Amino acid sequence: MSEHQIFLSYGSPDLAQARTLYNRLKARGLNVWFDKEELLPGQRWDFEIKRALRQSDIVLFLVSSSSIERRGYVQREMKLAINHLEEKLPGDIYAIPILLDKGVKLEGPLSDIQYISANEAGFEDVLVSAIEKQLSNLGHDIAQTEEHQEVRMSKRQVRENWEGLPGYDVEYWLPQFQSNVYSSLQEITTLIESEFLAIRLAHRKQKLTQDTNVYHWSDPSYRRTNSFSANILEYRVVGRLLSIVFILDFYGAGAAHSNYGFKIFNFFLNPLCLIDNLRGVFADEEIAFPHLQKLIRESLKKSLLVDEGETGDAAFIEWITDGTSSWEDFRHFSFSDKSMSIHFPPYAVASFADGPQRAEIPLESIRHLLSRDVRGFLDMPM
Repeated sequence: MSEHQIFLSYGSPDLAQARTLYNRLKARGLNVWFDKEELLPGQRWDFEIKRALRQSDIVLFLVSSSSIERRGYVQREMKLAINHLEEKLPGDIYAIPILLDKGVKLEGPLSDIQYISANEAGFEDVLVSAIEKQLSNLGHDIAQTEEHQEVRMSKRQVRENWEGLPGYDVEYWLPQFQSNVYSSLQEITTLIESEFLAIRLAHRKQKLTQDTNVYHWSDPSYRRTNSFSANILEYRVVGRLLSIVFILDFYGAGAAHSNYGFKIFNFFLNPLCLIDNLRGVFADEEIAFPHLQKLIRESLKKSLLVDEGETGDAAFIEWITDGTSSWEDFRHFSFSDKSMSIHFPPYAVASFADGPQRAEIPLESIRHLLSRDVRGFLDMPM
């Protein structure tokens, strides 16, 4: 079976067709995650689905007229998958929309992606061919990227859980770096592990603070379990600078829903140094802040102010303004080849339903503001 995971996303009216497709792809040796086969009674579905999405390399979206009629995939399973697709940078994950009915029109982030019709001749062979081609490309791209960057990364899972009143379930993935050029990369793993170990030890302390007045063994397990998950969303080596983006999912026992956020680590690679905060990236933070703030707000408005109407626009503008007022609001930042990203968790600049947001700032637009060290490590002209 393939080591690469394929996530099968569907709406509840299309369950029968999803199950049929799952069985056929499994019979061909593909590693498919299908909630009806993977989720156990008592598990918190949204937590487990988000976890599976973050561990998947390909997402198959089953789209039918029933899905479309439910106002833009408001069914929670599909909405989670689409939100995850929007979190990723282009090229990080591969989506294949599968149209189950004729005349269906794709909407939102799926509208620009080439689809496959389940009604066309040889549909299954076409789909498997597309999956196998992408899996082959994925391995090739990773190898090429790592060779170019001279840094290789694998992941190691750490998980600890305990049944209690409340109980806990803590899971995180640690990066394991190898390089023939940079000799101190293991220290990155040590630093990250210490951060998440502190969270694991804090959860373990719940064994000493059991509360039978609030929680009961008759409650479903997920409603009496505090959960924390940290998964590597992306990592980038740009010049001699490394960014590692973790997406965090946390749930307090008995809460209405989970929430999620970011933990991001940025390093200079030689000598290995942690970039503590965004202020230190710029030569003069007082000059840089208003310029950066303007670019971030413009990026967020472009992505959020879409057909909301006058009232909706005013609400979003106020939210964006309040959520981008200080350096602290920009604490989640990372670098890619041509841009710097500022990541915002739910509620920071938009509602929970709108999901996390990302402002992309072209490096060229802020190059004159960057410190000499940062420009040097990014291999930018002085």
